[in-house]
Amino acid sequence: MNLWRILAIAAAGAAAGGLCVWVVGAGLQPADSTGCTVSATRGVAFSTPNDRVTAEARGPACDKLAAVLTIRAANGALLWTYAAPADWLAPGVLGAGASRTAAADAMEDWAKVSVQTTAEFAPWPETAPGAYATSDMRTPFDRDGYEDIRARNLPVLCFATGAQTTDCIFWDKEAGMAQLIYDAGL
Repeated sequence: MNLWRILAIAAAGAAAGGLCVWVVGAGLQPADSTGCTVSATRGVAFSTPNDRVTAEARGPACDKLAAVLTIRAANGALLWTYAAPADWLAPGVLGAGASRTAAADAMEDWAKVSVQTTAEFAPWPETAPGAYATSDMRTPFDRDGYEDIRARNLPVLCFATGAQTTDCIFWDKEAGMAQLIYDAGL
């Protein structure tokens, strides 16, 4: 649908007294030559051997970026996404005065997710009969759920969610979806 058609539909709705909601998205805003956009993409074996991880940061300047990590299946289907202010990922690097090179390097680093399997996770601690939450690691699963996931030897991706924090997600083949297995850090 082109911009003129969208504007015509919006104008017709407004003239009829209806509610008009503007949706701003790709293609509706002119490119800002003063902005900053950087990205990095890597192949990863997650739901299939040919999935892709893309780390992208956009903003009005390279020290004012929003960062998005996207994991897509080989066929382009969205498997997982995470977004944060880019300076959470690299404080002091992507803060005031950050350069395009620094932003590009940070996205290259962020796209280097760690790959492992659930079988590599530590067993549930005997001292934690209920929910597994320590000062540096939390999981949404109870002991039985966590141990079941470990035993299934499923693929896991871990990525930074901040300077000292990490999320790990696993690919549940039976459910056909990614799920958070734990988050760690401060």
